[in-house]
Formats: sequence, structure tokens, C-alpha cells
Amino acid sequence: MQIKSIAMLAVAGCAIGMLTGCGVPQEEHDAIVAQLNSEHQMELDKVNTELQDTKSLQKAAEDSVRSLRADLRDSTALNDELKETNKSLKGELADVRSDISSLESQLKSAKASIQSAQAMASDAESERATMEMEARETQRRFDELILNLAQLNGVKPSDVGFPELDGMVESAVPMVEDMGMDVEVEESGSSSAADLLEQMGAM
Repeated sequence: MQIKSIAMLAVAGCAIGMLTGCGVPQEEHDAIVAQLNSEHQMELDKVNTELQDTKSLQKAAEDSVRSLRADLRDSTALNDELKETNKSLKGELADVRSDISSLESQLKSAKASIQSAQAMASDAESERATMEMEARETQRRFDELILNLAQLNGVKPSDVGFPELDGMVESAVPMVEDMGMDVEVEESGSSSAADLLEQMGAM
């Protein structure tokens, strides 16, 4: 645009020279010069306006480039941060998987321990039931022994420390008599039975 203005000024100068040399009146000459100057000024204003617009566009483009660069730096930093976060999450995920595997192993061990404890409890319960049966059988035999000794000695179990067996002796003696059995024994046998009963009652 500046070259065009210079060319127009040169043309205007030539025209002025030609008009002056041709004997053009001063008023007409001045009017032509004023018109040319006005047109030149208009062109200069136009050029300046376009130049300002261009500078504004250039500034806006530069600002946009700076903003894009800043965004790019932020995006790069965010990308790096996300990569680090991803690495950290992968590590945490591996730890969680390891913990899960360990917990599963502990759970299997606990289940095995529970099953073993249940088996031991079942065995203990069976053994306890067996011992109770043996204890009842031992008590029954002991009671029978006391009754037999009491019958042989002709005394009550309460006399030697077993009152709970009195009723059993009282009911057993008639049964023995009904069967025609003699409940009397020799003196030596009765004495031995009494001594044994007294010893058992003192236990």
C-alpha cells in the first residue's frame, strides 16, 4: 500500500508539473493540488487503518499463540501427572491383589482350622458320652455292690453312709425272701461285709 501511495504522489507531481507548464490558472492549479493532497491523505489514512488492523490481528494472533502454548504446557504437565497417578494406581492395585491373595490363603487356613476344631469337638463329645456311659455303668455296679453287701450284712446302706440306697435294699429283701433265698450269712461273712461297708462309707 505504501508503494501505491508513492506512485500516486509521483503521478500527482508530474501532473502538477504538466499543468504548471501548460499555463493552467493558479486557482485551478491549487484546486487540483488540494484534491490530490486530499486523495493522498485518504489513502494514507486507509493504509494506516489497515496497518493498525493488521497490528491488532497480529497481536491477537500472538496472544492466541501464547495462550495455546500455556495450554499446551498445562496439558503436558497434566499428562505427566496422570502418568504418575496411573503408575501409583497400578502399584496400589498390585498391593490390593497381593492382600486379597493373602486373605484368601488365611481364609482357607481358618476354614481348615475350624474343620479340625469341629472334628476335635465331635471326638471330644463322643468321648464324653462314652465316659458318661461308663460312669453310669460304674455307678450302677457300685450301687449293686453296696446293696449286695448291705443284704449280706443285714444292715441299711444309710448306716454306713449310703442313705440313698435304703429304698433299694428294702425293696430287694422281700424279693429275695419270696425267691426262697436265705439272706442270713455266717457271722464271719457278715463281719467282713460290715467292715467293707464301713470302709466304703468313710471314703
